[in-house]
Formats: sequence, structure tokens, C-alpha cells
Amino acid sequence: MATLTPEQSRSVKAEFARRKRMTAVGLLIVSLPLYGVIFGIRGTSVLGIGVTGWLIIWVAVATIVSVWFLRIWRCPACGASLGQPPSVGACRKCGVAFQ
Repeated sequence: MATLTPEQSRSVKAEFARRKRMTAVGLLIVSLPLYGVIFGIRGTSVLGIGVTGWLIIWVAVATIVSVWFLRIWRCPACGASLGQPPSVGACRKCGVAFQ
């Protein structure tokens, strides 16, 4: 387990909270093109784009956000991957607590 000063510990916790918020924003961004798909299936084009166009946009956005998640969802202290986002309380590699 890594030993951090109180200031370093606060910094790591703040950075983890920021990354967690960024993950929530990323999920919102991925979900937005799905509205175009849903309305397109009902026969309504959204912004002049049909279902196929919205599916292509969704795949592109999901790919970009997935790569972004792989980049940001790392331990702020050691840089190790954190695994599944919702239930992370501490780094599995260095043991730094995030809560």
C-alpha cells in the first residue's frame, strides 16, 4: 500500500472524483445519438438524418468515448487501470483509497 501525505491523499481523492464525473459526462454523450435512433425507428428523421446515419454516429461516438474512458479511468497515484467504474474504492495495484 502506498503511503501518501495528507495533501497528496486529498489531491488523489479530488482527481478521482473529477475522473468519476468525467465518466458520467461520457455516458451522457454516448446516449445522445440514441435519441436520433429511437425517433428514426418511429419514422421521424432528426436533423435530416435517418436511422442508419444515427447508428453510424452512435458507433463513432461510442468508440471515441470508449478510448477516452480507457485513458482517464486510471489510478491518479500510480496510473494502473481501475477496472469496472461504479464500484472502485481503492486502487488494486497501489492500494490508495479514493473515498
